[in-house]
Amino acid sequence: MLTDTRQPYWRESTWLAIGYLLLALEEKGLASLTYTSPNPRAVADLLKAPKRYSLEAIIPIGEPGEDKEKEPHHSLSGVLYHNVFGESLPWDLTSTYSSSTRQDLV
Repeated sequence: MLTDTRQPYWRESTWLAIGYLLLALEEKGLASLTYTSPNPRAVADLLKAPKRYSLEAIIPIGEPGEDKEKEPHHSLSGVLYHNVFGESLPWDLTSTYSSSTRQDLV
């Protein structure tokens, strides 16, 4: 994946796009991974990319070699903290919020 370095937040935007691409591929039953080259400029030159483009990742895509069970998801309460690392959120993330509840969170 090449990205135009003239754009604001080009690296962050590219990696967000890569994350969404990997999720979409998994949903379609395809296998993939990201590979970051130790010499990205050499690869970009090989591809004849303009100098303003940076190679961020190589993403091979294919059929999975074997069935793989999905990894269990972490609960939000186990990975999301309030103000300080390890401090639980002051509200329950498992319930469905009404508009009045959302107003209370602000």
